[in-house]
Amino acid sequence: MAADDQKIRSLGHVLVTGGSGFLGNHIVSLLASRKACDKITVLDLKQPANPINGVDYQAGDLTDPAAMLKFFGSRKFSTVIHTASPVMTASKNKELTYKVNVEGTKALVKAAQETGVKAFVYTSSASVIHDTQSDLVNADERYPLIMGKEQPEYYTTTKAQAELFVLSQNRTAAFPNFLTTAIRPSAMFGTGDVQLIPPGLSAYYRGQTKVQIGTNENLFDFTEITNVAHAHHLAAAALLATHERAAKALAAPLDHEKVDGEAFFITNDAPVYFFDFARMCWAAAGDRTTPDQVWCLSKDLGLFLATLMEWIFFIFRLGKPNLTRQQVRYTCMTRYYNIDKAKKRLGYRPLVGLHEGVKRGVADALYRAGVHQSGCARPRVTISLRGVITSLQTGSLFSYPQAAYATAANHLASIHAPASRSSGCGSKLPSGLVPGAASINITLDSPLSSPNATVQKRQYRIHLPTNYSTSNDGTHPLLLTFNGQYQPTRSIENYTQFSLPYINPNAIAVYPEGIDNQFQIQQLQILLISTINGGGMTGLLACNGTVGGRFAALAGVAAAYYLDESLTEPLFGAKCGKDRAAVTIPYLEVHGDVDKIVAYNGDNSPQPNVFPIPEFLGKIAELNGCEDNVKGVGGLTGVEGNQTQILNGGNVTRYAWTCDDLEDVVVHYKVKGLGHGWS
Repeated sequence: MAADDQKIRSLGHVLVTGGSGFLGNHIVSLLASRKACDKITVLDLKQPANPINGVDYQAGDLTDPAAMLKFFGSRKFSTVIHTASPVMTASKNKELTYKVNVEGTKALVKAAQETGVKAFVYTSSASVIHDTQSDLVNADERYPLIMGKEQPEYYTTTKAQAELFVLSQNRTAAFPNFLTTAIRPSAMFGTGDVQLIPPGLSAYYRGQTKVQIGTNENLFDFTEITNVAHAHHLAAAALLATHERAAKALAAPLDHEKVDGEAFFITNDAPVYFFDFARMCWAAAGDRTTPDQVWCLSKDLGLFLATLMEWIFFIFRLGKPNLTRQQVRYTCMTRYYNIDKAKKRLGYRPLVGLHEGVKRGVADALYRAGVHQSGCARPRVTISLRGVITSLQTGSLFSYPQAAYATAANHLASIHAPASRSSGCGSKLPSGLVPGAASINITLDSPLSSPNATVQKRQYRIHLPTNYSTSNDGTHPLLLTFNGQYQPTRSIENYTQFSLPYINPNAIAVYPEGIDNQFQIQQLQILLISTINGGGMTGLLACNGTVGGRFAALAGVAAAYYLDESLTEPLFGAKCGKDRAAVTIPYLEVHGDVDKIVAYNGDNSPQPNVFPIPEFLGKIAELNGCEDNVKGVGGLTGVEGNQTQILNGGNVTRYAWTCDDLEDVVVHYKVKGLGHGWS
């Protein structure tokens, strides 16, 4: 059909839905520059920042069938190119996603059929055949659509449902002259892009271009946006060519020539290794990292770190982390397509090569970022991947999933006083302590436990973020890191890297003790992390709703939970939990099953009188009011009452407890083959 397409001088009156968006705007611009239409109308909820001369921009709700029928009836379109769709990140709102992608598409098709539209081009997605987990190698249109329970991404399910409906309406008995087709672009990028290049450049801005996840042996298809717009034009022209052949009573296209009723993958026809594309973008932005400087991280460890990042960003309400589990899977999978069908039937060839597309897209992203930064752009809070890796290797950080923590966080907020400013707001800083400068050691008198008690001198190491100001309104989280016995505070500071601005630009870091009447602290965001001997501290706090309840969460990594440390009472003694009735304290525990210093089951451990990890978790779960079997985590398959996941090829087992209807209040990662030093 490609040769016949050249005879179509005009697409007639064209409607482009979503014409103010990334793809839609490029389609409108391309059609206008080619003078390919008698008229172009755009239907969108918003108007573009830079409208194109001669284009009729209309606002409207495509999910309103009556309104769409009226809208179509007053304009008599020949061609509809339907690109409108909520952004994929909006798929958490399933009702909106379904309403726009499925019901909206049906309303448009019905209106188009009733008003004599000849050609209907639907923008689908290359993801409709992908389960988000499996590799796709040279995949073509013969692959089945993946929807429903087999499709983790609800957004993709709705795109597939809409595609099925559009193609089912091709040449129906009621509307034999209504022709449809679907375009499936893969990973679009280019000028105006907000979902691929700008997020990719964020790693360059943070100085993280020396980190690579995976082996970089996975080919991936990226598609420059001009090429996608070009494919839509070719598809519309092919449908109208077929329509004209039918009007002239000419033979219909053979099956191997058909465009109507068909779907087409569109790519740059140049699969590239995933991180090669990323480095192409970084280089275009000015990065000069050489291959020998790149540090490779395995996919499994990347997934583990992403879980950690999601939890830290969620609990401290820092927005979306710069590393997520979905991103790790995405960057490590093979996903490229065979576009022979589009070449043969549409006559498609990429107009803009990969390197030229990256050059254009990066230049545009840098320009837009520069304009934004010159105004009132808000600095982003980030945690560096390198710092997280270092921390995990030394056992000073932990991993916790994002799932369902919002409910627990809201519960904690209801327990604490609404005003989150600590009493140190407005106080002068101790001598020598400068925001953003090197940490210092400070010795203070600890509060007296009784009138006759001896004053204790307490030393701690503290670091203030660069943006710390005594006039701020208590916006700084507090990170407390309790280290092992005989381990100097400077050592644990180096391990965690919480004092580096590119890792922790916003929180106050204390090693290991601090007081809140001298510094501004966001009191609902105090997180306690314990390692090794520090486990006893978290155990004591878990028993105490008054003190422990001041923490947003507690965590132990390779920690020792002592039965009796010569304290006034052992862990979980008679007084434990007396004031915990109305207090939920989330707890995360990470432990290796071959830890020779703090044995997982408490057997033959050099550390005397330590709780077996399953028993300790059972007691923590019981304190939080968790359901069902709270006495232990059981074997690899877990026990009834625990939500269990097998991760990283069976090397990690995740256990989670629901407590007072709050999910994931207690979470445990049992790591197969992991020793005490995370090695």
